Amino acid sequence: MISISLLLPTRERSSFVHRLFDSLIETTFSLQEIEFVLYMDDDDPESHGISNSALNITRIIRRPGNTMGNITRECYKASKGHYVMLMNDDVVFRTVDWDVAVKKAFARFDDDIALVYGNDLDQGKAVPTFPILSKKVCGLMGNICPKEYLNLHIESHIFDIFNRLKRLGQDRIVYLEDVVFEHLHHSLGKSVSDKVSIKKDTGADDRLFVALAEDRMYTAKKLESSIKGKGNAESSMKADREEIVSQESQSPEVSIILPYVTGCSEQVGFSLKAIFDDGKTPHGDFEAIISTESAQTGNLEQDKRVRIVKTGENSHIPHLFNKGAAESRGKILIFMKPGCMPEPGWINELMKVIHSENDIGVVGCKIVNRRNRRIIHAGIGFYKNRDLLKTTFMYRGFRAENPVVNRQREFQAISGGCIMMKKELFLDIGGFDESPDLMEDIDICLRARAKGLRNIYTPEAVLYSQGNGSLEKSGSCNRTISPLDEKWTEQVQCDLEMLLEQDGFSLCKNGVNYSILPKTWTS
Repeated sequence: MISISLLLPTRERSSFVHRLFDSLIETTFSLQEIEFVLYMDDDDPESHGISNSALNITRIIRRPGNTMGNITRECYKASKGHYVMLMNDDVVFRTVDWDVAVKKAFARFDDDIALVYGNDLDQGKAVPTFPILSKKVCGLMGNICPKEYLNLHIESHIFDIFNRLKRLGQDRIVYLEDVVFEHLHHSLGKSVSDKVSIKKDTGADDRLFVALAEDRMYTAKKLESSIKGKGNAESSMKADREEIVSQESQSPEVSIILPYVTGCSEQVGFSLKAIFDDGKTPHGDFEAIISTESAQTGNLEQDKRVRIVKTGENSHIPHLFNKGAAESRGKILIFMKPGCMPEPGWINELMKVIHSENDIGVVGCKIVNRRNRRIIHAGIGFYKNRDLLKTTFMYRGFRAENPVVNRQREFQAISGGCIMMKKELFLDIGGFDESPDLMEDIDICLRARAKGLRNIYTPEAVLYSQGNGSLEKSGSCNRTISPLDEKWTEQVQCDLEMLLEQDGFSLCKNGVNYSILPKTWTS
C-alpha cells in the first residue's frame, strides 16, 4: 500500500534524480510505501530512461510547455498515496526514517487536515519548500493547486491557506526542523545554474497570487468547517461567502510590524504613538502588529488598535518579523525597528514609490536623529577594506536638509530600520533569513535584487529616532558583513566610491579611518 507519493517534475536532470533516488533509499524506513510520480516532457529522452528497481515509479510524459500548476495537478491525479509531497529534482533527503516522522506528524490530527514540511536548509520554517498534504486536504481545496501558476508561489499559496486557517483558530502547520530535505538550489551555490533554472513570466505568478487571496480565504473557511464537523462543507460555506468577501475587502492595505524584545517597551510605545498620531493616513488603511517573545506586553494588551503575535520562545528580530508577517492581513508590509517615529504622511510616500513601477523591491526611509536633526540613514554603500566586504550608512551625520540626502535614488541595500515591500515578494523570497549574526536587512534587499528588482530610498518618508538605539549603533561604524561574505561577495558591487563620485565627493583614507570630502576641498 502506498502511503506517500512524491510528485516530481523533471527535465534534462537525470543525474539529479538518481542522486535523489539514492538518498531516498538510504533514509526511508518503509520504501515499499513510497511512490515517485515523475513528470517528463516528450522531447526529453534523457529523462525517459530514469529508473530504479528498488522504487515504485509512475511516469507521465506530455508535450512541453505546460504550467507548473497543471504539471502538479497531473502528478496528483496519477498518485496513489494517502499523502502527497511536492518535490524538486534538486533535493536530497538527509534524515533517516523521515517517512516515520511525517506520518507521526499527521497522526496528531484525527481528521488528516494539516500541512507538514521539513527543513530545506535554506528557507527553513519561513516557507514550506516541499509541502506535504493529505488527499483529504487536496479534495477540500478543490485540487492540489490552481492550474494557472507558471512556475512560482504554489507552496506559498498552500502556506497562506494554512496561515489563514491558523488565524481562524485552527493551527494545523507542522514544521519538522530536524527532518532535512536539503534544497541544492543553484542560487545557494549548491548546484550549477542551467536552462531549466530559467523561469517564465514571474510577474504573472505574482499577480495571480494576489488575485487569489479571496479564494484562499474561502478555502481556509472550508477547512475550518470540516475540522469543526459542520457536515456538508459546501452548503455550510455558501452563507459565509459574502462574509468572507466583506472581510477581505475591509482588510488593511498595509501591515506595520514591530518587534518587541526585552527592554524596548518604551521605544515601541514611541513608535506606536507616532504611527497612530498620523492624521494623514486613515487608521483603517493599516494595521499595527507587535511580534513578541514575551508573555507580558504591558499596556499593549489593552490597546485595541494593536494586534499582538506571541512566539512563546526566545526570539531575535528576524524571527519576530517573520512571525508578524505570517499573521499579517495587508498586501504591503512595513518592518520597523522600535524607537522610530514617523512624520505624518510617511506611509503614503512609501506607497507612492512601491506602486510607481513594477520592478520595485524594497523601499526605505530617511531616518534622522531627533536630537540634532542629522542623518542616520539615507541609503547603504558597500566597499572593501583588507579584502573584507563592508557596509556604511551613506552620509551619516550630514544635516537632514542637505540636498545630497534629499533625492530619491536606487541602492543595493537599505537599512532595516524601516522598510516596505509587497507581501507576495516577501513570501516568494522566503522572508528574513534567521541565521545567527546575519544582517537580515542587507540580505533581504540583496535577495530582492537577485529577482531583478530595484531597492529605492525616498527622502519624502521621514522617520525620527531617539538617537541612542540599535539603529544608530549599527550605522555608527563601518560594518564587516562576514556572514554575508560567502553568500553575496560575488554579486555585490563595491559602490561607495562611485556613489560619492556621483554626488561630488571623494573617499579619503587617513590611517585606518576614512572620511568623505568634497572634491573641491583643499588642505
